[in-house]
Amino acid sequence: MAAGCSNASGRKIGVRQTQQEDPWTNPCTCWFYTYGKDTLDMPPSPAELWAEYCDLFLQQSPQGLRIWFLTEFPGVWKRVRLGYPHPQLQVHCLSIIARGPSGRSEPSWITRKTLVSYSSKRAKELVRKPNQSG
Repeated sequence: MAAGCSNASGRKIGVRQTQQEDPWTNPCTCWFYTYGKDTLDMPPSPAELWAEYCDLFLQQSPQGLRIWFLTEFPGVWKRVRLGYPHPQLQVHCLSIIARGPSGRSEPSWITRKTLVSYSSKRAKELVRKPNQSG
């Protein structure tokens, strides 16, 4: 699905929808994304995108990655960060795969334990790199 939305400067931004099945929990992670040099204040209306509860909207720009989550009621976009808890899967939280199969940042609902493990491994890599180069 593709839709258009305007940013603060009024320029049209293309929006794409995709989904990925989570092999451990089976539900799909559904998200919309847009990439560009301009940032959005808010994603397009959920009705315009045909978005549903728990859908995500990612916007990548030179300023970084912005993430919104579609709330159940009243069905509005809420700005969230990594680690945001899944409202139905009690032990899952939001993570971003830096380079998913599409070559772009992709969201995934993973267990908190896995998120801590990823964070720990990443911290160890950052500590080791300076020692290896010097």
